[in-house]
Amino acid sequence: MATPALQAKELGNKAYKAKKFDEAIKHYDEAIALDPTDITFYNNKGAVFFEKEDYAAVIEVCQKAVEVGRQQNSNFKHIAKAYSRVGKAYSKQDNTEKALYFYDKAIAEHRDSTILHERSEVMRKIKRKGTTSIYRPRKIKRGEGERK
Repeated sequence: MATPALQAKELGNKAYKAKKFDEAIKHYDEAIALDPTDITFYNNKGAVFFEKEDYAAVIEVCQKAVEVGRQQNSNFKHIAKAYSRVGKAYSKQDNTEKALYFYDKAIAEHRDSTILHERSEVMRKIKRKGTTSIYRPRKIKRGEGERK
């Protein structure tokens, strides 16, 4: 028998599939209120906001998902999914630098082919725009920073 939180999540899933997004959010909020330690409730809510094109809400909810996931030692795939959604939201906002940063964080959690593909799409977008400000770790030259 499913817990009340899981029942609320299932109702949210049904509403999401039926594209009843406001109803889905209500059910996911109920699931979160009943069990605030389950990362999937936050991830699902983030997916709804993504469909509604409310990218600021996606970023907020999915960053909360990462926080909850870290506290609960959640599966790294769920944390990667949350980071990936943040990257996707930034990409939709045309903030390619932040999108790339969060895709890299997602890949560090779980090297998933879908996330790798989404990251490469952001790189293509950057190249098309001719953006030079790409998030990239700085390369250290040989001998730099060594004590003399």
